[in-house]
Amino acid sequence: VNDFNQTVQRNFSQSDQLCIDESMSPFKPRQTKSGNLPHLSFVQRKPKPLGTEFKTVACASTGIMLHLEIQRGAECESSKDAQQERAEQNQD
Repeated sequence: VNDFNQTVQRNFSQSDQLCIDESMSPFKPRQTKSGNLPHLSFVQRKPKPLGTEFKTVACASTGIMLHLEIQRGAECESSKDAQQERAEQNQD
């Protein structure tokens, strides 16, 4: 996700109009309940409620997605790995 955001930032310029939204990438685990995905969410309001939820920013003029962020649950946010990742992102 970080590589995607950095690549877009280097190669695309945004317009004055941005669209901020949430997106869901559906996932159907085949072997285990979570499919060993650390960010698997169940969001009742979505048409396909099981998957990874993203916060996204897109250019309203071109429709190009400019920024992607994985939405995490409360348990995951409080973990040491999540805290370390946030600290690394703030250094960039």
